[in-house]
Amino acid sequence: MAKYLLGVLTGFFLLSIIIIIMYALKPSEDVDKKVEEQKEDEILQPQEEVKIITAEPAVGKLKIFEHNSDLDGSGFLFVIGDMGNISRSKISPVVLIINFYNQEDELVETITEDFGSLLAGEHWKFSIKSKNKASVKYSIEIGIK
Repeated sequence: MAKYLLGVLTGFFLLSIIIIIMYALKPSEDVDKKVEEQKEDEILQPQEEVKIITAEPAVGKLKIFEHNSDLDGSGFLFVIGDMGNISRSKISPVVLIINFYNQEDELVETITEDFGSLLAGEHWKFSIKSKNKASVKYSIEIGIK
């Protein structure tokens, strides 16, 4: 009887180890959910004003999730948005460039925002204000230096 119980307990122990190993090797549901949300964002978010510039390929690594502009109380254009690292690794250094244009589509100002690194899945909310009242349009460039 003792050998039978020892065999059953050994079987349960081995089964437990197999289940733990399988669970540890299973991809995270959060990663799958983020990838699916990114695919939905790519379909829903128009990106005409966003240009990716970089010394290192950034396609598939950085993304502008949303951006809007408005005038402040003094009549200056400001751009707000959310950019993020959609890769599975840390990206460094990241740069955001906002080009401001006047009514005639002439470049009147460029503001470059350098910031450290973005961890995998990390977002960075930005708010950039033009210093030129002639600014009425903008474009966004993102990249990795």
